[in-house]
Amino acid sequence: MIIIIFSFILKINLEERKVQDLTKDSDRNVNFALTALDTTVFPFRTTDDQFYSIKHSKRCLKYEAIVTLDKGTCCFLSGPHTGSEHDLAVYRKKVAHLELLPGEKIFADKGYCCAEFSNKLITPIKKSHQTMLTNEEHCFNNWVSSNRIIVENFFKDLKIFEILKKDWRSSIDKHMKMVFFLSWVVNEENKRINNEL
Repeated sequence: MIIIIFSFILKINLEERKVQDLTKDSDRNVNFALTALDTTVFPFRTTDDQFYSIKHSKRCLKYEAIVTLDKGTCCFLSGPHTGSEHDLAVYRKKVAHLELLPGEKIFADKGYCCAEFSNKLITPIKKSHQTMLTNEEHCFNNWVSSNRIIVENFFKDLKIFEILKKDWRSSIDKHMKMVFFLSWVVNEENKRINNEL
C-alpha cells in the first residue's frame, strides 16, 4: 500500500524509466544500472527498543529509497521500518521482489553485500581479514561509490527540513505521510533544477 501511495504522489514508478530496449536476444547478457539504493533514518521519540539502532545509537524510523542515476529522482520509497532492522532485511521484504529489466542491477553499499542478490545488486568488494584489496578492486569500489552518491544526495536534501531533524513525537503513520510528501517536494525541486540546466 505504501508503494502504491508513493507512486501516486510522485507520478513515477520503476516501469516508467526511459531506457533503450535491452530485451532483444542479442542484448540479454548486457548488465547496466539505472538506479542506486540505500536506507536512512530519522529520530523517533519512543521507549520501544525495537526502534533502537546500534549503528546510529538512537531510536529511529528507517526508510529505504531507490533513486535514478540520471536526475536523482526518488522512484521507490518504503518505510517506515524499525531502526533495529538491518538494511538487507529491509531489502528482502520490499525491493528484492521488484521486477527489473533483463540485465538491470542497482547500485548499493556494502551493507547489501550478499551472494544471494549478486544478480540484482552492484555492491563494493569487501576486503577479507587475510588479504588486502587490489588496485583494480579499489577502482571498482570507487566507481560504485561515485554512482551511489546520488541516493546520499537525495537523503541530504530530504533532511534539510527541520521537522525531520527533531525526535518525532506524533504517530508513525503521520511520520510516513510527512516523509513521502517531503520526498515529493525534493523530487519536484530536482525536476525544476534539471529543467533549468
